Amino acid sequence: MANTKGFDAESGPSTFPFEGGEAMDEDDDDDEDDAPLSSHPSDIPSSHMPLSSTSDFSFTEDHYNLLNDQIDAFTSTVDSLQNTVGGLQQSFNDLTLLLQQVLASQ
Repeated sequence: MANTKGFDAESGPSTFPFEGGEAMDEDDDDDEDDAPLSSHPSDIPSSHMPLSSTSDFSFTEDHYNLLNDQIDAFTSTVDSLQNTVGGLQQSFNDLTLLLQQVLASQ
């Protein structure tokens, strides 16, 4: 089952209305009707489009799950970068100490 933590199928998350219907059953593994979302800029509603064309957009549970997955991936990337920077800082500190020892011994 998709990640629906914090998602109420009847009322939706507090910031986005859910206009789907019933919640997915845990044994509902039918992915045939899950069409991928377009990422082409002309297909994404924006403030530059007339209001009438953006008012038809409904935030579905699939959108919510996709957004959650993207946030999780971004969070993992940030955590990985933080670990990398921490490792670089430690290496820099080690090199600084080594250089100080070399200079002190001369």
